[in-house]
Amino acid sequence: MYEYPSDPVGWVDPLGLYEIVLGRSPFNEQLAYDLNQAKINAFPDSLWYQKGIASKPIDASTFVSQFDEVIKKAERIHFSLAGLDPEQVKNSGLNFDVKNGLLQSGNVTNVELNKILNDKSLMAKTNFYKIKPDGLFIEVSHSIVKDVFSCKKN
Repeated sequence: MYEYPSDPVGWVDPLGLYEIVLGRSPFNEQLAYDLNQAKINAFPDSLWYQKGIASKPIDASTFVSQFDEVIKKAERIHFSLAGLDPEQVKNSGLNFDVKNGLLQSGNVTNVELNKILNDKSLMAKTNFYKIKPDGLFIEVSHSIVKDVFSCKKN
């Protein structure tokens, strides 16, 4: 029987199968922690390179290429919707804001969500979560996420 590691942060999947966590910080880290407590080894972008999910360290100059690589490679995507404004997501489009080769902060999570909502293969492997007032995450259906965020293509 397969056993989950007691220290998921130090764990690297020998088969190269990975689950990732996306969302606005600090909610993405909280969701990753909660999933790991439930024996689901899912990692936020701060651990992608360390875990072998990304081929380069993640920073403002590598995020866009690494994001595209990682979301295709991920077996499952867990996305925290906590802290997102539906109107900002609707207006953010599908392109990251890059200036002089560096990712600009501001709409990164919104664009990540738009990319997923506009790609059937990514949607099929994504679970969405909202955070309840008690601080616990619960899963949200794809249809509700689409209705609330109704992302536009650029």
